Amino acid sequence: MPIFGELRDLPLPEVLGVVRPRRGVLILRQGIQAFDLEVSEGLLVNFVHNSGRVDDVLTLSERFGQLFELREGCFLFRPGAILCAPHLRVPLDQLVVSTQRSLRERAAVAADLPSPHTVFLATGDCELHLPEDLQVFWERATPALAGGAAALQLSGCTGVSVQHARWLLCRLRAVGLIRPRRPGESGAWQPTTTPTVAPSGPGDVASVDLTGLRPAQPAASLLQRLSLGLRRFFAQQSSSARA
Repeated sequence: MPIFGELRDLPLPEVLGVVRPRRGVLILRQGIQAFDLEVSEGLLVNFVHNSGRVDDVLTLSERFGQLFELREGCFLFRPGAILCAPHLRVPLDQLVVSTQRSLRERAAVAADLPSPHTVFLATGDCELHLPEDLQVFWERATPALAGGAAALQLSGCTGVSVQHARWLLCRLRAVGLIRPRRPGESGAWQPTTTPTVAPSGPGDVASVDLTGLRPAQPAASLLQRLSLGLRRFFAQQSSSARA
């Protein structure tokens, strides 16, 4: 039978916990925001936001984050319903955990995200294992970053919002893939290879553990901590791969 209610009474993580083992479509509405999620026995197989189907991990990471920011609205779960042929196979538990972690990390550095107008240059190729959403953003942004680009420009060529592009640029800077362009400098580096995605489950949009970051700290300290956290993540991924 259908399950329905208000998010103020049953928060989204609890709603997802109820529908996760079932098959059907979860419909969420708040004002002009509309989300439709098709789940099948623990997997997210379709995700539609405002009538637009999401079928790549970069867009999914941002849209799922927007969904988790809803505090009010109504939901309806229709057992057995389908949206369309499956376009995703993402473990729902994994997506929930990684999204919550990413939102915490972004909130910790929110005051020190780069300006939408700050122009960044790619520093060169990198052999690091990047989280999947960051790797997709890097691949799409690399041609523009070779000559210098800001979040405002990268939003258009990568398909993410300006705010999300600022957060992804912050992460790329922390691992040394980009740096701010100096006055009068022009881009010269040209990409030859792309980073390798860390071995992970389908649709993993996990970021890194940045416990301890606080917005009140200086920007340099925040970047140092962010870089340390990302490098620790990469080391863990490499150890898992060897195991």
